[in-house]
Formats: sequence, structure tokens, C-alpha cells
Amino acid sequence: MNNLYFFTEHEYKTSKYVKIPSVFYERGLCDKIRNDLVRFKITGIIEFQENLFVVLPKGMEIPSNDYEKQLAARLIYKVLNKYSKTNLLDEEENDWLGDKETTKVFELVQWFVEDYRQNGLIYMQRRIEQINGNARINWSKTLTKMSPILIKNKMFYIDLITSKNDIANDHELTLIHAFVLKEIKERFGWLFNFNFEFYIDNTL
Repeated sequence: MNNLYFFTEHEYKTSKYVKIPSVFYERGLCDKIRNDLVRFKITGIIEFQENLFVVLPKGMEIPSNDYEKQLAARLIYKVLNKYSKTNLLDEEENDWLGDKETTKVFELVQWFVEDYRQNGLIYMQRRIEQINGNARINWSKTLTKMSPILIKNKMFYIDLITSKNDIANDHELTLIHAFVLKEIKERFGWLFNFNFEFYIDNTL
């Protein structure tokens, strides 16, 4: 999970316990009056080097516990995300959801989360063949590859080749998709109310 740092817009707060990136000052997102006091001039969420800076609106108190902080951050994200989709933002307003790279990250994460909720994990089908397995008998391969036994002038096949389609959850594409979703859960799960677990079936 990202490190979370909370501020309230236009309220000075000590930055003694967190290093504010210099690029924030350069872009005019915040200013400081002394070495350890900083004031943000925007409301929004900004990601920087796996840290999330959540700036609440003017007059809104920073919650005292982590759960309420996460709820507040989710609300800020939902409101600003909805606003950005219905309004043409100017350059300053674009900072509300961070810089362009941060906005792209949030949009990509949201797409992955929504896609997973609608379609689930990517899986690949594979054809599994077994001898005397619990599946449909593949007679053409059985007749070609297996040797029958002769009893009273009749041929009997003791071993039968069976085949079925199965879902491969250890396929490379599935594992990559699962890794991305796991990373999203670790870093942004709290923001998007997203949980993800994945287990590989090694029984085949």
C-alpha cells in the first residue's frame, strides 16, 4: 500500500514527518513559510514515487483514524473523477487528480478494476489428454495409439485415451494479469475498494 499523507487545502501543516517533493513547489501546488510548514493550494490526490498526497477541501478536518481517512480519500477521488469527465479542465484543474502521469495511472487502475469486476481474470483454454481419465473417450486416438487385446475373436481396449477442455490458470498471460491485479490491490485497493486473491491450481 502507498504511504498516505493528508493535508487540508490552504491550511498550513507541518511537513516535518514527510518530505514534500520539490516539483510540487515548482508547479505551484503548495508553498511554505518556514522549513517545516507547508500549505497546499489545490484539492485532490497526487501520487509521487509510491506516495499519495491527499489534499482535502478547505474547512474539512483530517480524520483521526486510517479507516475514515481512506473513506475521505475515496470520496475526493470519486467527486473529482466525475467532475473531470463532465467538464473541460484547465491546466490548474488538471492538478486536482495529480499530474498527467498520475491521472493516467488512476485511469488505468480504474480500468483494470472495472474490467476484472465485469469479466474476471484472463484464462486460456487447453486440451488435456489422459489415459482412462474422467472425460470423453477420444476413439480416433485410442484406435490409432492403443493396442487392443483379443478375447474370443473380439477386440477390447483396456486403456482408453480421454480428452477434455480445461481452464489453465498457470498460463503466462493469466499470471501476468494476476500480478498486475495484485499490485493494484496492494497500492490502490483501499482507494478503489478493491480486493483480489489468486491461487494456482497445481493438481493437474
